[in-house]
Formats: sequence, structure tokens, C-alpha cells
Amino acid sequence: MHPGVDDQMNEIREGAVAVGLKAVIVPIGSPDAFDAAFDSLASHNIGALLVGSDPLFNSRRAQIIANAAQLKIPTIYHLRDFVLAGGLISY
Repeated sequence: MHPGVDDQMNEIREGAVAVGLKAVIVPIGSPDAFDAAFDSLASHNIGALLVGSDPLFNSRRAQIIANAAQLKIPTIYHLRDFVLAGGLISY
């Protein structure tokens, strides 16, 4: 993970609490961890997914988009490139 990831995760947790939601954060440190991460998300029955800013996520764009679509999880990405590749929305 790159510098600032802890800050991002803390901001997400704080923002979720502020609006009465619970944030489920699943850190991914290697390309091999994506399948397990999406299995974890499916088991938590989440309502939406926010994909953070990380070079690893950028390199696995197609896999992330496909997994989110398969699980029918509305997903927000940090780059427009994800939307151009078939993702739902970027911010």
C-alpha cells in the first residue's frame, strides 16, 4: 500500500459513522488477494463499494470491475478510467 492509505481508511470510517453507516474495509496488499477480498465483501452483504486510490487497483482494473459486477455491488472508483472500462461511477 502507498503512503496515506491509513489516512484514507480513517476518513472512510469517520465519514460512515457520521451518516450512521458501518464501513467494512478490506485491505489488499497483493494481486493474489483480490478473490478473497471479494469473497469477504460478499459475506458482509455490503450495499456499495468504494475502491480507493492505489496503483495495485489500477493494474487490476478489469478484475475489480468484473468482480463488482458479478456480485452486483454498486461501486465508486477514484478514476474515470474505471468507468470507461465498464465500472459504474467515479468521483
